[in-house]
Amino acid sequence: MSFSTNISTVSIDTAAKDVWEVLADGFLDNAAWTPGVISSAANPATPHGLNGSRHGGRVLDIEGLGKADVRIVDYDAPTRMLSYTLEAENVPPFIERLHNTWTVTPDGDQRCTVSAELTITVAGSMSESDGAKKVVGGMFASIGASLTALKTFIEAETDA
Repeated sequence: MSFSTNISTVSIDTAAKDVWEVLADGFLDNAAWTPGVISSAANPATPHGLNGSRHGGRVLDIEGLGKADVRIVDYDAPTRMLSYTLEAENVPPFIERLHNTWTVTPDGDQRCTVSAELTITVAGSMSESDGAKKVVGGMFASIGASLTALKTFIEAETDA
């Protein structure tokens, strides 16, 4: 088993509290801004939030990955940190776990930095495979694209 971690960040020209509302309170609405997410809804397997979160998880339909089960595994509103795991029907079998952590950090009154720390656990026998490295790289690129889309979505909303 090996772990690959990638941290992507983006600066957004709006208050951290507003970005946190989209990520945390709007957790079920990410199909509105995330590339490749066709639909998003409450996860019936996680009806209760964790540590004060409004939601316990979501179910998604994601282009290429199919139906996905997303569950919040850590939540801290005061530090604006939310972690979740994702399992999807078309994730290659050599990927044992997908874990992402969003953190929103204020950079003044009307600016913040959002980071996404994606950790992918790969089965040991596949950890050096070119195919596995390509899949993992694609997933890292996808989380970076999500950050860019989040920035575009939020800044368009605040300019409106």
